[in-house]
Amino acid sequence: TIITLRHTMLGYETTTFDEYSNWMERATFSGEALLRSYTRVEKAEHHAVLTEEERRMIRENVEQNVLSLIQAYPDVEFYYFFPPYSILWWDAINRQGEMKKQIDILREASEILVDCENLHLFSFYDNLELISNLDLYKDTIHYHEDVNAWMLEQMAADEYRLTKENYIAYWDALEASLKELLRTKPIDKI
Repeated sequence: TIITLRHTMLGYETTTFDEYSNWMERATFSGEALLRSYTRVEKAEHHAVLTEEERRMIRENVEQNVLSLIQAYPDVEFYYFFPPYSILWWDAINRQGEMKKQIDILREASEILVDCENLHLFSFYDNLELISNLDLYKDTIHYHEDVNAWMLEQMAADEYRLTKENYIAYWDALEASLKELLRTKPIDKI
């Protein structure tokens, strides 16, 4: 960016990728603090479904912004992942009647991407122990840098990978697991 170039031209030391946009030292990671700031909405009466128009838009978006890049560089191995948003994020969209729709969006994107031979696609949502450990989150979606390190280890070991053979069952099982967890455990006991 222009700011980075200017910074460099003025002789300032530039940040590394590990430091760039790292807010760890300014963030508070605490399940107690997170629960205090979380406002639980009333449960919606409706359950949103993915429309055909939305499916078309998702496909076009993924094809234009992700698939075209992957296909343009067949000799490059790409690693993409769905970040492990917390159980509070899932609780919010579940209560809004949007959970099934969100999972269908992820399923739709997965369907397009799992066919790419030079793409490794991962999802960590099914690690319920991780997403339920609110001490790892500063808010419902931003997690501790240790989670990043752990995910890299899992990707290197080819764990949590979505493939043509498993992605449908993965999203079905995740939906069932999340519904069960949110139904049976009080949000402050997760």
